[in-house]
Amino acid sequence: MHAFVRLQPVNLGAKLGAILAWPPLELARFQDKLTRLTFFDPACGCGNFLVIAYREIRRLELACLKAQYGDQQIDAALLSRVTVDQFYGIEYEEFPARIAEVAMWMMDHIANNEINEAFRLNYARIPLKESAHILHGDALEEDWADLLPPERCSYIMGNPPFIGAKYQSEFQRSQVRRIAGLGGSGGTLDYVAAWFIKSGHYLQGNRRIRVAFVSTNSITQGEQVAQLWPILFDRHGLEIAFAHRTFSWGSEARGKAHVHVVIVGLAHRDHEPPEKRLFSYPDIKGDPVESHHAALTAYLFDARGVANRHLVVKEAGRPINGARRIVTGSQPIDGGNYIFSPLAKRDFIQAEPAAEPFFRPYLAADDFINGGERWVLALRGATPSEIKAMPLVVERIRRVREFRLASNRKSTLLAANSPAEFGMSVIPDSPFLVVPKVSSERREYVPLGYLNPPTIPSDLVFLLIDAALFEFSILTSRAHMA
Repeated sequence: MHAFVRLQPVNLGAKLGAILAWPPLELARFQDKLTRLTFFDPACGCGNFLVIAYREIRRLELACLKAQYGDQQIDAALLSRVTVDQFYGIEYEEFPARIAEVAMWMMDHIANNEINEAFRLNYARIPLKESAHILHGDALEEDWADLLPPERCSYIMGNPPFIGAKYQSEFQRSQVRRIAGLGGSGGTLDYVAAWFIKSGHYLQGNRRIRVAFVSTNSITQGEQVAQLWPILFDRHGLEIAFAHRTFSWGSEARGKAHVHVVIVGLAHRDHEPPEKRLFSYPDIKGDPVESHHAALTAYLFDARGVANRHLVVKEAGRPINGARRIVTGSQPIDGGNYIFSPLAKRDFIQAEPAAEPFFRPYLAADDFINGGERWVLALRGATPSEIKAMPLVVERIRRVREFRLASNRKSTLLAANSPAEFGMSVIPDSPFLVVPKVSSERREYVPLGYLNPPTIPSDLVFLLIDAALFEFSILTSRAHMA
C-alpha cells in the first residue's frame, strides 16, 4: 500500500478540491468516465493495489455526488455506479487470490458506508452481484487478453516478484528467456522484467493503456538496462511517462528487510504525455522532490543532455579502453569442508600435522572490511602421495566430491571429477588489489586495499593482480563510484 501511494501520478487531494468547482455537466461526464475505467494488476497478491485503487475511485465518485447533490437525498443504488467488477487481477497462489476477492467486497462495503454517512442513507449492495475478476494462475503463462481484452483496459499496475537471475528456478529462468527473447544465454534479467515486457506486448492491442510497476532498481542500472529497455523502447514503442528514482521500501512484516525500489510508469509513444514527472529522493528513506522533463532515459534522469534518449550502455566482454580485466576470487564449491575458523584450523592441524603447509588465509568481503579471520585448505601443488598420507584430508576430499555430485549444475558436477581442487580457482602469486563485492550503502566509497600472497581471495571480492596506483586511484574516485 505504501508503494501505491507513491504510484499515483495524480494529487487526489487537489483533484477533489477542483471537482467541487466543476459545473454539473462536467461532473456527470467525469463520473461517467470513472465507471468506464478498468484496473488490472497481473501480480495482485492479496489485492492491496486493487483495494486502494478502488477506494480512491469511489472517493472521487463520492466527491462528484456531493458536488452535484449537496445534502439532498439520493438514490445511491442508481447514482453510485463504480463497482468492483471494474478491477482485474492475476495471482499465482490460490489463497491470496481468494483473499483479494473478499478484500474488494470489504472495501466496497466501506465505500458504501461513506456514501451513507455523506447522504444519511442506509445503502448496501446486497446481494453481492458484482465481483472483482481475480484469476488464480501464473501471470507469465496466462493470456492476459483472455481475462481482460486490451481494448477494455485502462491501467495496469502492480508489484511483481523481485527475483534476481541467480535466484530464479529453472522454470522461472525459462519464462524470462522466452518472454524477453534475447537469445544466447537469455540475459540476466530480474523476474520483474518479464511483467514489463509482457505489458508492452499487451499494449499493442490498446496503445492508450498506462502501465506502472514497482520494481527492484536493478532494471534502471547496470547490465540489465541494455537487456530490458531496448525491448520496451524499440520492440514495443513504450516511453517513460513518470518515475520514482530509488527509495527504500520497508515491509510491515516482522523480520522483512528494506529493499531499494523504483516505480516506473510507461505509456505508448503514440500517447505519451508531453511532460514527464520525475520523483527523486535526496534521502532514500524520506520524501521525494518532484521535477518535470520533456523526456526521461532508462537510467531515470533527464534526457535533455543526450543525443538519443533511448541510448543504453551495453555490456562488453573486455575493457574497451585497453585496461586490464578485474576478476572474481576463488570459489571452493566445497560445502564448507575446506574453510576453517582459526579454532577449527588449530584442531585439524593437531589431528593432521602434515596438513599445516596447505592452509592459507581466506578472505571474503566481510573479512576484508571488518577484520575477520578464516582459513582455507588449498591443495593445489600437493602431490598424490602427500594427500594419501593425510587421511583426514582424504576424508574432506571425499565429502567435497559427494557435495558436488548432489548438485544440479553441470559445472559443479564436472568439478566433482577433481574434488581436491577449488570449483573456481583464482590464487594470486603476486600482490593484488581487493574490491569487496558488497559494502554498506552509507559508505561514500567502496573500501579497497592491497593484499599479498599467501592470502586467497574468495568469490565475494573482485581482485586486480599487480594493480598500479593509477588503477587504485580510478577505482576509488568519485567518478567511478557514480
